[in-house]
Amino acid sequence: MVKPTLDNYWLSGFIDAEGCFRIKIEQDGNIKLVFELSQKEELVLKNIKELFPNLKGNLRHDLTRDIWILSFSQKESRKQLIKYLARFPLKSHKNVVYNKWLKAHRIMETRQEDWKIKIEKLSQDLNNWRNI
Repeated sequence: MVKPTLDNYWLSGFIDAEGCFRIKIEQDGNIKLVFELSQKEELVLKNIKELFPNLKGNLRHDLTRDIWILSFSQKESRKQLIKYLARFPLKSHKNVVYNKWLKAHRIMETRQEDWKIKIEKLSQDLNNWRNI
């Protein structure tokens, strides 16, 4: 297997196919912006995780679906991903979802007035878009 690199579109294409951008609003009101990749093969996700040395991602095996999931929500990890996707943008409909997630990230960064309400609205838009 050839190891992935951040110097081409390979990861962007993989995200288009297997990536998931979520806005998670927890019961206590905390907001998490989550990025996930899923794959049958653990090694693929381990190699992707190695591309981001500071990535504090969680790699777990979902036994019910028999897949591996790499997920993260930390600010610095999101920034690394955003930097990569600015250089190698998504090409599929996933770009619409990513842009809503990115907007939520920027709102969280600035913490402007009513920032939580704005992110909740984006979360609803993101979920409604997925159901189309």
